[in-house]
Amino acid sequence: MKIYITGGPGSGKTFLSNKISEEYNLQLLELDNIVWDDNYKEVTTDKRNENLLFFLSNNTNWIIEGTYFEWLEKIFAECDFIIFIQSNSIIRDYRIIKRFIMKKIKKDNNKKEGLVNLIHMIAWNHEYENKIKKQFLSFVENFNSKLVFVKDKNKIKNLKKLISKNNI
Repeated sequence: MKIYITGGPGSGKTFLSNKISEEYNLQLLELDNIVWDDNYKEVTTDKRNENLLFFLSNNTNWIIEGTYFEWLEKIFAECDFIIFIQSNSIIRDYRIIKRFIMKKIKKDNNKKEGLVNLIHMIAWNHEYENKIKKQFLSFVENFNSKLVFVKDKNKIKNLKKLISKNNI
């Protein structure tokens, strides 16, 4: 089973990916972990591709989650499902701010994230909503048969049934 999960920042990609990964024993790759270093500096394309190739070569069943798509056509061609989480941008703003605060309170932040990063994340959230989401949907047009839209918890239950039914 190979699944790609996407959606705007704060949409619940990591939460859903972790749940499905645990339930179906799939290896999980959060693309942010291969795209950004600990100081939120973008790594080189070569390093990113090397990390992605390493993950794919070591895992036959996987979940990959992220907001990226321009360099992932091979992933989309290979995966069984492309799960697109649709959520309200205001709810995502709330989740982004809550996640930032919780990381600061718990000091559970392996990346050096500051207030400037929070502001950029909220701006990225709205850019995603107004522009990037449309670009993504256009990019994956050739993979529409794999595209599954998730809006609420009931859809997640239906999604688990779909995955179980198609589990290899």
